[in-house]
Amino acid sequence: MAAVLLFSLFMAGVLALFASPLPDGLERVAMDQGFAGNASGKEQFPIILESLAGIAGTLIVFCVAVAAGKALEKR
Repeated sequence: MAAVLLFSLFMAGVLALFASPLPDGLERVAMDQGFAGNASGKEQFPIILESLAGIAGTLIVFCVAVAAGKALEKR
């Protein structure tokens, strides 16, 4: 289980730094339809914050999954 967690943290924290900067599907549709610049206060996160957010999200999902597994195991 520890190996899976470490691999997931690596994927979320390190490999996410190499993600494509190109727009995803929703951003592309917004650009094509002409309302991409209408969002107020839209800022890009610095790359380190994106990495930390990925790590935090991975840890949260892992903790919820472990807690659910332990709760089901008691049944």
